Amino acid sequence: MTTSIKSIIVLVTICTVLALALGAVNLLTAPMIEKQEVAATNAALREVYPQGESFTEIDLSKYDGLPSSVTDIYEADDGGYAVKLLTTGYSSNMIILCGISSDGTVTGATCISSGETLGYEKTYGASLVGAKLDSIDSVDTVSGATKTTKAYRAAVKDAIGAVVIIQGGSFDNRSPEEISLDVALPSGEGDFEGLFFAENIPELNKIFKAVNDSGYVFVFGDVYVGISSDGTVVGGAETKYASLVKNYLNSVNSTVYNDIGVDFSSIPEIRDAKITASGNYVFTVQSDGFASLKNGSPVIVKLALSQDGRIISCVTVYQEETEGYGAECASPYYYTKFNGKTEEDYNTVDEISAATVTTNAYMHAVSRAFDALKLARGGS
Repeated sequence: MTTSIKSIIVLVTICTVLALALGAVNLLTAPMIEKQEVAATNAALREVYPQGESFTEIDLSKYDGLPSSVTDIYEADDGGYAVKLLTTGYSSNMIILCGISSDGTVTGATCISSGETLGYEKTYGASLVGAKLDSIDSVDTVSGATKTTKAYRAAVKDAIGAVVIIQGGSFDNRSPEEISLDVALPSGEGDFEGLFFAENIPELNKIFKAVNDSGYVFVFGDVYVGISSDGTVVGGAETKYASLVKNYLNSVNSTVYNDIGVDFSSIPEIRDAKITASGNYVFTVQSDGFASLKNGSPVIVKLALSQDGRIISCVTVYQEETEGYGAECASPYYYTKFNGKTEEDYNTVDEISAATVTTNAYMHAVSRAFDALKLARGGS
């Protein structure tokens, strides 16, 4: 018993001495390790913001409205910033580090990590140097790598916007179309859906309906004309279209659809086919998207096609694609992009980010609508 107690005491003593020794070593080396980590971080930040000698991390919890892509912001000793962002290009988890001067100019941008396949994210940052909030959208994306470079550009724009917020300003990261809709119909409260129409209206590209039923917005090229639910043109819009939108809305709402009388069994994706009194065709088409792989639910698209083969209007009727990814096909800012397209250029519509299967399904549906058009006009 005495020997056992002595052994235990010896072991405890040894462990205590070792713990104290390790603690002492850690006490001595911790500041050195921290100093090395700070130096490494500063070196990485100086790559995108060369004017800075040292950087201090900012507590982002103190600020509201920062873009969701922003993960970290560091302030340089001269008042500039380095911003770390996480975004999705062709694949998810593209990490970008961006330098922003105190006046909102991009000083550098580099991709730290990504799962992209073509490699354009490694060099694209250089093209954004010198850009500001009012000019960054004009920087060209790279043909063949549109998804990657568009996401990269959007992330850097978020970085500029985040700096604006840090400096006490405000940043609106809505798309130009979203902003235009809000201006044309403020009562819509920023929530719109694309209105389907099958009539050829001169110069009309799109019609949006406010989800709260407060009115509509007609889009003629770059001109957005709002009309309230009681038929009043909003804001006294002084355009050549202001006096016409009431008649246009009546025309859209009174469209009559008739059966075409053609056998479309050779195109199994066609669920319904109609023709208007003016001779335009309306097809409801289904296609297998990502949800089809899981539970058999297709993507269903409705398209109005003119006799000369132009998409008058397109809308997503049904989908159960993944939220945050393929479900983007139900956004009016996606499906209305097909309005005005033809068989030759419909595939120029940007892919849905990180949703290749859904995008391919949508493109297939549009393609089959054009096949149905040929059959309806007596082709094969």
